[in-house]
Amino acid sequence: MQKIRSILKITGSGAALCDAYGSETGIALELMLGTGCILEFDLRQDSSGGSAELPAYPADDLGAAAFYCAMDTGQSNSDDPLLLIYSAVTLKRENSGKVILSVPVDSGLTNRLAEVIKGGESATFFCELGGFDGEGRSVFAWQFKISFRNRVYLGDGNESVTPDPAYYTAVQVDAIAAGLEKKITGSAFEPAAENISVADAGNLFAGSNVEMILQELGSRMNEAEGKVNDFETPLNTLDRRLEDAENLLTGLDDRMKTSESSLNEVKSSVSSLENSVDDFDDRMGTAENSLSGLADRMGTAENSLSGLADRMGTAENSLNEVKNSLTGVEGTLAGLDDRMGTVESILTGVENLLGGI
Repeated sequence: MQKIRSILKITGSGAALCDAYGSETGIALELMLGTGCILEFDLRQDSSGGSAELPAYPADDLGAAAFYCAMDTGQSNSDDPLLLIYSAVTLKRENSGKVILSVPVDSGLTNRLAEVIKGGESATFFCELGGFDGEGRSVFAWQFKISFRNRVYLGDGNESVTPDPAYYTAVQVDAIAAGLEKKITGSAFEPAAENISVADAGNLFAGSNVEMILQELGSRMNEAEGKVNDFETPLNTLDRRLEDAENLLTGLDDRMKTSESSLNEVKSSVSSLENSVDDFDDRMGTAENSLSGLADRMGTAENSLSGLADRMGTAENSLNEVKNSLTGVEGTLAGLDDRMGTVESILTGVENLLGGI
């Protein structure tokens, strides 16, 4: 079934269709005649800001146990409305925080409006959303306008519609039943229970079909009693599970104490380890200082070796010069030796000449 979501701005006892920022310009809700759908009204608070999205409506303030949706061409309450929906009308809060009032519209219900539209293109109706508390009292009602457009084809004739019996009081019956069945203090989503007698219920609906309402209420009370009986066994089971949970918690407490003792031992070991780390850090600092001094000494030694290498180079150059000088002396001595040989030859000749005389 098609879901049609509209934003409904609540202004006190009134309501208006609008966009997320509260603007009503060009906003309308139009349904097709004879077509079923689910109307989802996103309820918002009125805000004068205009620059931010309207906040969600505080549904807890409603205090409603049952809801209805009524549509008619006028606002006269002397006659039954053309369309009244109370079954499965729900109010819920989504995870996003939005508050949604859902109204299922059956195709057969909308066929009742055909007599109004007849051959026209569309017709506008007053739409009223309301709710009752656990005592059947009306706690809120909002009105706005909604349109239904005529159909080109409705199939093989309109469905025959049998109105729900005593439909104009069934909403109140649902509200009372909800108040009897829910034994908790709640909100618009889970209403508080009240002690309501069958006689009180009859007084609430004076002038309506009291006998039928009392029968319906009695049936609901029997159902509620059956539900209470159905809860006894789960409650006993829950009690046993609570005892088991208590025993489990006691065991967990003992294990937690043991864990705390072990944790204290770990803390002591960590403290000793921290002291050892501090001592190692001091020793590492001393070693770093020693290495730094050694590095300085190595630098000095490298500088000394570099100077020695320079001096060795100078010595090598000097030796090469001496070597060259010795080579020259050797040449000179060889020349002298040759000249001495010549002198010796001359002396020998002189001696020979002297011997011949």
